[in-house]
Amino acid sequence: MDNYRAITLSPVVSKIFEHCLLPQLNDYLVTSELQCGFKPNVGCNEALAMFCNTVQYFTSNGSTVPVAALDMAKAFDKVDHYALLLKLMSRGVPPCFISLLFDWYGKIYICVKWGNCKSKPVQLVTGVRQGGLLSPVLFTVYVDDITCKLEVSGYGCRIARKYVGILMYADDLLLISASNCDLRKMIDICESETAWLDMCFNVNKSCLLRCGPRYKKPCVPIL
Repeated sequence: MDNYRAITLSPVVSKIFEHCLLPQLNDYLVTSELQCGFKPNVGCNEALAMFCNTVQYFTSNGSTVPVAALDMAKAFDKVDHYALLLKLMSRGVPPCFISLLFDWYGKIYICVKWGNCKSKPVQLVTGVRQGGLLSPVLFTVYVDDITCKLEVSGYGCRIARKYVGILMYADDLLLISASNCDLRKMIDICESETAWLDMCFNVNKSCLLRCGPRYKKPCVPIL
């Protein structure tokens, strides 16, 4: 059951519809520059370069940098439609678009196919449409508060007053701090926000590492 995932079958007309809708919503869907996924001219290489430069800056000055690499469990499938619409409302998205998206995402149904037989359709109230043009953008809006709350918290690394304490690529997070204590508080903030979103982190795909001259020294465990 853990490996089960529904496959979305979207007709071409639905993709054309989202292609026309996306430019009308772009101004409302801006997310933090620390989110490097699903953006033009930004990708994995830029995220890795920023991470390497940050770690190198602190380690070259004698600091040991603890890093938490976190993975959200089944993140795209667990986007709550009502929570997503609340976030869009808070961004000032016009009511006509809110109603349209509510209707658009209220018509997602799944069934189980076994051989030539199909089960009765069941309505989905979570998850973004696979293959949809709006889906990756809506997902980044859905999780954007994680980055924003960490940025205003004061925890995590800064270089020349620029916050670089978190890097996100879609549903993958890198938390970067020069202090174990601060890293623990950063994880608490992430846990609090993901709990509100009804999400959790995949422990098997998450890890902690330390970079710098004291990487082997005993330290307080980060749970």
